Amino acid sequence: DHYLVTVGTSYSGMDLTSNGPIRINHVGGYESTGEGQVQLGVVPVGRDLVPGEHIYISLWAVNMVGLNSDVAHATFETVPSNPASGVLDLLRRCEAQSCQGHCTCA
Repeated sequence: DHYLVTVGTSYSGMDLTSNGPIRINHVGGYESTGEGQVQLGVVPVGRDLVPGEHIYISLWAVNMVGLNSDVAHATFETVPSNPASGVLDLLRRCEAQSCQGHCTCA
């Protein structure tokens, strides 16, 4: 039915989406070479991101009866691509982010 997303500057943080999780409604997916069906969405954050900054994204799905999926966590580094915008680079190989040994990297 929909997805919920939070963005923060620490593991499971949501300081960049401080009004709570951002809802992204599920729509027909898009075919991506090498990835299969993907869902696209825009998540506004509360401030400009700094080049080289690490941000933490948490994402989970909610089905039509209101049940939540497990939360997926990922860490990204901000990379400028021009003066007004940039891209997020998925971090690979990082240290555990919680006392339970949760990792946020691919």
